[in-house]
Amino acid sequence: MGVPSIGCECEVCASEHPHNKRTRTSALIEKGSTRLLIDASPDLRIQALRQNFYTMDAVLFTHCHADHTTGISELQAFTPKVGYHIPVYSDFGTLALITASNAYLFIPSTPGAPWKKCHYLTVNPVRHNVEFNIGEFSIMAIKQSHGEVNSNGFIFDNSVAYCTDVKSFPEASWERLRNKHMIIFGCLRYQAVGAHAHVDLCIEWIRELKPHIAVFTHMSHDIDYEQLLDYLHSKLPGQKVVVAHDGLELEL
Repeated sequence: MGVPSIGCECEVCASEHPHNKRTRTSALIEKGSTRLLIDASPDLRIQALRQNFYTMDAVLFTHCHADHTTGISELQAFTPKVGYHIPVYSDFGTLALITASNAYLFIPSTPGAPWKKCHYLTVNPVRHNVEFNIGEFSIMAIKQSHGEVNSNGFIFDNSVAYCTDVKSFPEASWERLRNKHMIIFGCLRYQAVGAHAHVDLCIEWIRELKPHIAVFTHMSHDIDYEQLLDYLHSKLPGQKVVVAHDGLELEL
């Protein structure tokens, strides 16, 4: 959910604080020469122009919902690291839904318009709890419950976990989140909701998992940046916490 929300006049939407102006969630993770995009939000073009990134090795999709996938057509403008295609990774079900609704992007094509640097996308299914490699990264997808559907969390080099759009974890996934340097949790709002973790639930998770750094992302317009930061410091004394905002860069 982008902030401000269309037609809303709440305190957060009316705020002039730059961190209360948030595009839909995507993330870029880099190691050495390897660059991976997590999700293609509807705001991907704006994000890429703002952060000045135009090349990538691959895309990882957490799930098929529109706020995480409908920027997929923008991938045609990115320069692949190898050849003329960009590999796309996710679980079988998510890939089936993405390819069904964007079939034209997965059909090999010859060079056309000069702006179209990526000629097609390739499908690369992954299995939960099985490591795979992309460039310099070792990655594992874990299963997450996201209300009536499942989503993927991704663990990079057994050190950094990216877990947005999640309400609960199967036991096998939960155990893999222990002893991490950084965990990034999506937290939609303060109130409990059906398909997303809320702030206090994420706090409970962090207290048990004890990552070195805990990052909160994917916040709705119910959440003011500074107020959330103060609340987390009061509830998690001694824990290093970060509230994500557009353009945030973290050393992994």
